[in-house]
Amino acid sequence: MPLDAAAVQQLRGDLGGDAGAWNEIVAGAIKELPDLLRQAREAASKGNAAELRRAAHTIKSLGRMFGDAALTAECLSAEQRAAAGDIAGASTLLPRISDLAQQTARDLTALLS
Repeated sequence: MPLDAAAVQQLRGDLGGDAGAWNEIVAGAIKELPDLLRQAREAASKGNAAELRRAAHTIKSLGRMFGDAALTAECLSAEQRAAAGDIAGASTLLPRISDLAQQTARDLTALLS
């Protein structure tokens, strides 16, 4: 699912059209996504529900900021499962979250000024 154009425009507007700030935020998100995915996988493999919940929450926030409804929904589900201690259930969502996050990173790369 592509990024929501209205959410992207809203964020650009919130930045007052500052291309430098926009590029910094987008580049930061692109850089952070792989690290967050790694953290989520590591937390799941170690049985660390709190760390898994935190990683899912942060990925969800990035998805929401750019209007990626599919990534946001999958991460919300993983976050809720991890918060309930259902590490196995949250772990089953990680491949889909990874695919969606990679697509988000590609979509964000296209938006760099």
